[in-house]
Amino acid sequence: MSMQWYTGRTPHTLQNMRAAEKEMWTDVITRSFTTIQLILDTKPGMLKTMIEGTYPGRGEEVLQATREL
Repeated sequence: MSMQWYTGRTPHTLQNMRAAEKEMWTDVITRSFTTIQLILDTKPGMLKTMIEGTYPGRGEEVLQATREL
């Protein structure tokens, strides 16, 4: 199955989804996009900023643990 085939049919699928399903779909796409950005480091410093916001003052500790994984 090609990506064009998949994306060409996605809007029709979304039109038939209920509100809760659309919300879940959007959540999955958003999380996937963010994960790709973090893995590929397309926005340098994004991971550090997110960690500092979640774990204030422990950012370096969390980043070190992440590097060890």
